[in-house]
Amino acid sequence: MTFVLVFLLTAVSLALLATIYFYLLIRKWVNIRERNKRKKWYDEHSRAIDAFLFAGGSADSFVPRKKHHFEALENTFGDFLSNVRVEGDFSHFNDVMERYFVPWYREQLRSRSWSERMNALYFIHRFRLASMQPELIRHLSGKSCSEEEKHEIFLLLADFGYEGLPDLMGGSRELPTFLLNELMCRIVSQDKIDEYVERFEDLSAPWQSALLEAARELHLRTDKLQELLERLMSSDRPELRVKALKTLAALGHLSSIEAFLNWLETSKKSGEWDRPQSAGEKLMAARLMGSIRRERFLPHLQELIGDSAYGVRAEAARSLRQYSQGKRMLSELSVNHPDAYARSIAQEWIERNPDHE
Repeated sequence: MTFVLVFLLTAVSLALLATIYFYLLIRKWVNIRERNKRKKWYDEHSRAIDAFLFAGGSADSFVPRKKHHFEALENTFGDFLSNVRVEGDFSHFNDVMERYFVPWYREQLRSRSWSERMNALYFIHRFRLASMQPELIRHLSGKSCSEEEKHEIFLLLADFGYEGLPDLMGGSRELPTFLLNELMCRIVSQDKIDEYVERFEDLSAPWQSALLEAARELHLRTDKLQELLERLMSSDRPELRVKALKTLAALGHLSSIEAFLNWLETSKKSGEWDRPQSAGEKLMAARLMGSIRRERFLPHLQELIGDSAYGVRAEAARSLRQYSQGKRMLSELSVNHPDAYARSIAQEWIERNPDHE
């Protein structure tokens, strides 16, 4: 009985492996055939395509009609746009995109194949086909639109400057933080940041956090933004306090050193910084004092180097190292500080270069 069972299992396994093997062979054959079809068609029309791209020639002799035609042109046009600096009138290229590729991608977005739809979105972005915004918005509400497609469409609409994007996203499921941050970085600019600052209280919490991240990533600076960041240091929401401090540290500016020092004293006296959850806030405060170096910050950094959280101690030591007398102060702390962990982190940062961290 055992022998029969082993034989049957072996036979089934071999049959399964053979099926997979033949499937892969067929797929490889199909891929080679499609690649050869693309190459053959491209070789037949390469002169006309080159004349079109480099001399503004006509596209009438290589009008794409089949899938492998479009695939051959996608690769060629994509490489051309990536490697060649386009100058002068390039309207003939845009005309071909609108006349042939827009209808093609419109059809691809209706495909049952997820990979074909994602491929269409990729090239819509690569060729910057802003005229397809209505189709993209329509596809968002379709049953076949996956979460990955929605994310890609949101990024596309952000690149195209679609003003109704926040409202459009409101009906979607909660978006991942990385996507919100990327979207905000594409939407916000130096010219538009004040518009979002004025609406800050009306934004949802995730969008508020994304706005602060974008301001930091893009190094945006306005008086209204500066005022908002300094006000958020006293927010009731710890995550906003941390992000505001992080952004201020990246921008390297405080409108009032005195106000910041008062905030430091208030934070310590209130007992808020005695909680383990405040480590992120203390870390960013230490980073800010390393970014905006003032003699009056030194006692606070010396205090933070003895904090119970390793990250806070390390950031305080790193910030001290950025002061002109920082190396000397760290040497003294490595010997005289009453806390062993503080002495250790001070010794560690004596020889480290904060600019390379």
